[in-house]
Amino acid sequence: MNWTSEEKENLIGLLLSIDDNNRALAFEILNQAKNPDEFSDVLHFLICCNIDLEVLPNFFFVYDRISKTELDKFSMISDFFFPLRHQSKQKITDFLALFENSFSAIFDGFIKRAPHYAFIYNSLGNYLIRKKFKQKGLYYLEKAVRFYPNSFTNNFDYAYNLNESKKNAQTIISLYKKCIELEDVGIGPYHNIGRIYTHQLKDFQKALEYLTAGNSKFPCADTMIEMAMAEENMGNFDAAKNYLESAISAFPDSDLAYNNLAFMQWNYFKTYKEAKKNIKIALKISPKDGLYWHTLAEVEWYGFKNKEKALEALHQAKTVQPSYKAADSMIAEIEKTA
Repeated sequence: MNWTSEEKENLIGLLLSIDDNNRALAFEILNQAKNPDEFSDVLHFLICCNIDLEVLPNFFFVYDRISKTELDKFSMISDFFFPLRHQSKQKITDFLALFENSFSAIFDGFIKRAPHYAFIYNSLGNYLIRKKFKQKGLYYLEKAVRFYPNSFTNNFDYAYNLNESKKNAQTIISLYKKCIELEDVGIGPYHNIGRIYTHQLKDFQKALEYLTAGNSKFPCADTMIEMAMAEENMGNFDAAKNYLESAISAFPDSDLAYNNLAFMQWNYFKTYKEAKKNIKIALKISPKDGLYWHTLAEVEWYGFKNKEKALEALHQAKTVQPSYKAADSMIAEIEKTA
């Protein structure tokens, strides 16, 4: 059978259909093709999408007629779309060069016909980021959003992996807002928008707007802690303290809430006994967190003027968490005193 360009386009459309009946029909028609190599690209594209083509009628009749040259050139590509496979850094570099030079335009064309398959770029982007190819990973995560912007996963993963910076702030906020519009199913987008407004844009009122909206639907200790931080930055210490107490009441295992409450109690309210009680609870829950030992040191030093216990807590911070460097300046400060 000789295929016209229109017939080839129609066949590719059938192959890309999410309707298995259409795909089976496509293989039945394709079985009559004189040169199945012309359709090897789309077949391997579907394999990369983890579609179980082998269960469809006539698949192997078609597949076995594709030339070895066509099969060989796709073997590396197919392997890389299964993220559980372990690849060396050099092999990943080779793959990217091969894919971008020879196949990315083909895949782009197929995804334009069937945008829901943009998830393969999302998977590739996440895979590359896990393998420490962050810029390339972000490139493919962005492509997934561009090809299929109506996917919660595509938007969330791209936003989540972008560096939280003032430069990226509006892009991240826009992506998370799209997530909420598409599927309002969890605290993540609200919480992360609030974080951006607090930590990058210093718009604490806007942060509270999103944090409060999210927490009202999906209560979360970490979100309440962020709400407290926004209030603290605006000088509303009583409101901040209330949020931390609410977090502890609802989530009594939230070690960070106890730590932050202890900090507020010694720093703003000068209630040192209550501060010491709460930081001890945080340490009981998470004894290997250097920050919590540091907070205990602050209570001992600034609250009780106990040099020995403060230094003991600071050195313990460095012992339990060797990477914790924030204790050094306080150690130097205390050791200068008589």
